[in-house]
Amino acid sequence: MTGLINNFYYECADSTGGDYFESDKPMLVSQYTPNANQCWMPPPQTGGSYGDPEMFYLSPIEQGQKSVLFYTSRNANINYVYTNIILPTTAINSLKVDGNPISSINTRIHPNNPNYTVAVERLIGPAAQHTITCDSTFTAIVYGLGYYESYGYNVGTNINNLNSYSAIKNTFNTSGNIDTFTCRNTPVRLFAKIAYPATSIRWRLSQVPGITPNVDSIINNPIPLNTESINGRTYYVYTLQQDFTFANQGTFTIPISYTAALIPNCNQTEYASVTVVVKPGPQADFSIPSACPNQSIVLTGTSSTNGFNIGSYLWNFPDGSTQTTVNATKSFPAIGSYPVRYRIYADNGCAGDTTKTVVIGSPVSLSVQAIGKACADSVFTFTSSIPVNAANPPSWYWDFGDGNSATITNSNTITHSYTALGVTRTLRHAVGFTTGCGTDTVTYIIPVINSNPTAAFSFVSDTLCEKRPVQFNAALTGISSWLWNFGNGTSTASPPLQHTFTNAGSFNVSLVVKDVNGCGSLPATNIVTINSLPVISAGPDKYFRFGNPVTLDASISNPGNYDFIWTPATYLNLATILNPVASPDRKMIYTVVATDKSTHCAASDSVLVKPISIVQVPNAFTPNNDGKNDLFKVLGTEMVTQFNFKIFNRYGQLVFETSDKNQGWDGKWKGQPVLGGGFIYIITYSAPNYPDAQVVKGSFVLIR
Repeated sequence: MTGLINNFYYECADSTGGDYFESDKPMLVSQYTPNANQCWMPPPQTGGSYGDPEMFYLSPIEQGQKSVLFYTSRNANINYVYTNIILPTTAINSLKVDGNPISSINTRIHPNNPNYTVAVERLIGPAAQHTITCDSTFTAIVYGLGYYESYGYNVGTNINNLNSYSAIKNTFNTSGNIDTFTCRNTPVRLFAKIAYPATSIRWRLSQVPGITPNVDSIINNPIPLNTESINGRTYYVYTLQQDFTFANQGTFTIPISYTAALIPNCNQTEYASVTVVVKPGPQADFSIPSACPNQSIVLTGTSSTNGFNIGSYLWNFPDGSTQTTVNATKSFPAIGSYPVRYRIYADNGCAGDTTKTVVIGSPVSLSVQAIGKACADSVFTFTSSIPVNAANPPSWYWDFGDGNSATITNSNTITHSYTALGVTRTLRHAVGFTTGCGTDTVTYIIPVINSNPTAAFSFVSDTLCEKRPVQFNAALTGISSWLWNFGNGTSTASPPLQHTFTNAGSFNVSLVVKDVNGCGSLPATNIVTINSLPVISAGPDKYFRFGNPVTLDASISNPGNYDFIWTPATYLNLATILNPVASPDRKMIYTVVATDKSTHCAASDSVLVKPISIVQVPNAFTPNNDGKNDLFKVLGTEMVTQFNFKIFNRYGQLVFETSDKNQGWDGKWKGQPVLGGGFIYIITYSAPNYPDAQVVKGSFVLIR
């Protein structure tokens, strides 16, 4: 500038819509506003204009504030109140007046320094307190206008030590923007920008609550990271080469002191501070499902972003592994508690950090029951020990070990058949639940599947006839059980065995066998036709008088279809015909066997053939001495060689006995005639044609 007045100040009128002043020496700038003619004038209704002249002392932009509270008066007929705000253009979105953003129509980018923007807001209403806030420092003035009076003032200034500035940088900032704040538990670097090359710097970290680490640090002969020009002045940038975190939100001041040979005081030391604004930041959180050992679970991020743009994630697990996704999939090896740390990072580096404990519970006990035989045709039934539960529905997983598997949700029982022979299979089974810990996987060894035996049998018999045994044979080995069904009965006997069919007909005979592995066969069947026996009758018993042959009256239908044989053949004229002639001299029992010429079925019958006795006995006599029938005697005894004759009364008393075949009874007992009535006789005799003793018994009547 030119035109120094009184060797003390410059004065200029705004002609460009906005001025920007800078100097290499300290300066003070005042701004004043005249009325229309730069003096008092009448009110507008009489041709005047609003307001008195007013003067403001302006704060340099380095001495701005981020939040101010001020009061607007309506005394002295103040009709209009405005505030004029200067702030960095990048901070316009965070600017608020009384908590409300300013409309873009009330903002203008400074014409001489586009890094800054001018915002004007009218404050409407009665006298009141007002606030202006912004994330970045700003300067502002307030002015009120009335008919006769006006007022104006600077809303506030912050007296800063311009020999040093502070700055922060969030370690994980990926946005490229300058950090004006950090967040709780967010790694951040601290910077001190000093106007001199320092010979030592002391960071008093122990005086800051909630900072980590919090140990004071003294660095001698520190080496600056770089230099930076601020408002035309060179500053040396120093930092502690480590990250810090703040446990609490708020604004924290870290005291520092530094020495430099260029500092113009006795100890060459100045005091400054690093100011850190800590906001809540995003809140990391995640949900934990129920889990069991070695079960893969999903830890689901449920974080609150709080308006931050989250750009990255980091999971830390106790085994040293990490994941960088929103959600993590992880399994834990054993029952216990596992601390899991989860961090989320906004693009400005603000972090949300939480550590939660994942509890791995004990899996539910599980077993499998299998019913089935290791046979090619067997169906295995598998039953899980976990029952159906409507309150916490299970899902049953089955891996049958042969490439087939199934998951069912309505039953704990399942069936499966194994077709491959000679191979051992391993069944695997596990159960999961809608909620809570599932089970471990259990195994069940399926034994080697064996082929089923093939049943076969034959039968032999001299004749397939009813009531005749039939022999059944089976040339099978390795058989542990037999089941025969003959159509008229069953048997579990091992072959060879015999079975008799009591009736004629066709019988469906089947055989089912099981081998030593318990594998059963399909039924083997054969039709066995059983023929009827001949219906042969030997005829009625025959009684004949000695010396008179008798024909046996045997009978059968269609006799030409049969062969006959009589036994014994003694006293028969021919033993191979149906009706032979018999002439025995003693009692004989003859048996005839009829054999079917086509089926060879045979049947027999017997007949008694007995010659009649040679003696004769009358049935009455009259012992009355009239010369007629006065003796009771045995007749026809000419050939008798041995003879005994006894007579008994009705009381069983022996009244007569003789061994003389020619002697008879005269009707007396003990010399006295007996009364008439019935009597019993017994005759025992022998004859040449009757080598055996013959006995004849009978009764007769004695008539008086």
